[in-house]
Amino acid sequence: MIRSWIYGKMTGHAPLTAYVGSRIYESSRLQEVPTKPYIMYKMFVIQPEMMGDDVPKVYTQSFQVFVHDVVGDFLRIDEIIGVLKNLFLNASDKAEGVEITRWIDSSEDFKDPDMGTNTRFIRFRVLYKEV
Repeated sequence: MIRSWIYGKMTGHAPLTAYVGSRIYESSRLQEVPTKPYIMYKMFVIQPEMMGDDVPKVYTQSFQVFVHDVVGDFLRIDEIIGVLKNLFLNASDKAEGVEITRWIDSSEDFKDPDMGTNTRFIRFRVLYKEV
């Protein structure tokens, strides 16, 4: 559920797709290096946040979004990270059970020799209920 919500938010956000088009990939699905710039996202562990009768009612799940671009400067990567932060910071969606999305951190600059790119990531934590 949360995975679909995250993907839908990114693919449906015109300021983001203006940079990356449809090149938004779950990290485990990437088979080859796509045209740059592109985004890869990764889901982390789901944790119970609130319990009711020993049954989880509210959960948190973190996710990480990597922005990859050509080797050179990081200006476009920084712009895309800013778009992602604005998209997800304090985002909620009651219909999908999303109570709030919190920004955790943004990374330093990296060079990814496997992908032949410069990259940075931004991480968020989603608090949500099952719907």
